[in-house]
Parts: sequence; C-alpha cells; structure tokens
Amino acid sequence: MLPFADLAFGETSELYKKLVLDEQKVQFVSAGAQTKRDPFPFMIYSRVKAESDMDYVIAEIEKTIEHFKKNPVSKEQLDNLKKRMKYQFLMGLDSPESVASVLPMFITLTGDIEVLDEYFIQMMDITPEDIQRAVNKYFVKESRNQVILTGN
Repeated sequence: MLPFADLAFGETSELYKKLVLDEQKVQFVSAGAQTKRDPFPFMIYSRVKAESDMDYVIAEIEKTIEHFKKNPVSKEQLDNLKKRMKYQFLMGLDSPESVASVLPMFITLTGDIEVLDEYFIQMMDITPEDIQRAVNKYFVKESRNQVILTGN
C-alpha cells in the first residue's frame, strides 16, 4: 500500500497539489501505514486550516480514493515511484546511525536482514492493477473510522 499512499496523498499527488499548494486549505495531507508484524491501520491525515473547510477536504479525500478505485495509475508513473522509493530508502542508509535506526524495524518482522531484499522485490512487482484491486478491497466507506480533532 505504500505506493498508493504516495500516489494518492504524497507531495507529488494531485490532491496535495490541489489542497496544499493551489487552494491552501490544508497545511499538509499525508497517508500510510506502519510496517509492523501485526496489521496496522492505513491512515490518511491532514491539518485543515479553517474548520469551515473540513467537509470539503474530507470530500476531496474521498474523491481521490474513488478515483483510484476506477482508474489505474499509469505503469510509467508507478515504475518511477517504485524506483524513487527504493533509492530514497537506500540513500537514507548513509550513516551508522541511520542504519541502526531503520534496519531493526525490518529485522523484527522476520529476524533476518534478507527481509529487505524480499520487501523491495515484492514492491517492484506491484502493478497498477494490484493497487486498484487493493483500493477497491480495503477502502470501503462502511469500514472507515474517522477522527476529527478541533481546537487550538
């Protein structure tokens, strides 16, 4: 699901461009799920600047999900993203401190450092159809939880 998070809600996504850059209705929009041994919820989160825009922002997020249900991402866009994600990860392992902070998260999943190779092999095999299938399966409106925090 990581590629979906980046494609739909990342800094290069259409939603990000619209809500953060063009309309400036939110300070940020992002999504993802933590890599854990046990399932962890996929979260979409944002900081809306004006409470009066809350319903609009929620509707735009829902429209984005519906778009990905109906329209597969282009193979070229997905391939570029997967390469960028892989090399961004590898370039982040540029010091002993960064290696020591990142690798344990993966090693605890299986007890073996080879999990990293498997992770990237599987990620590189993801197709536009896989993303579309997953979004249709897991992003069911009736199963969503929504939390809205307001105030200063």
